[in-house]
Amino acid sequence: MATITANLIVNGAGITSDPVAVNKNKQLTVGAPAIESASTAVTTTEVIILDGAANTVVNYLYVCHTGTSTSATLTIRTQTGSTDVVVATLLQGEFVFIPVAASTKINLLGSADTGVAAEYAYFSKA
Repeated sequence: MATITANLIVNGAGITSDPVAVNKNKQLTVGAPAIESASTAVTTTEVIILDGAANTVVNYLYVCHTGTSTSATLTIRTQTGSTDVVVATLLQGEFVFIPVAASTKINLLGSADTGVAAEYAYFSKA
């Protein structure tokens, strides 16, 4: 087992009369299986990164759109029955870090046949 720390810092002003200031962190105990860092070019054909049948524990998932195109999107999807459900759609430089329930399938889908660059990692909750 190992420990990773997730940090979220959001600061800003000008949206409302109150400034935004969120600073949270959480230590997470993780173990195998894990993918500490991977990259892939995601086309309009799905890339499965967590297989629902093999995913037997909660996972902490990180996905980032690392491509250079400002118009190409990277969609993160899960499945309910046989229906794909969008979790998030990322533009260049955007990312997510989310817990994923056991038995959940997660796949990526790019908006371009030429491939959208993606970086991802997941860590199994211990």
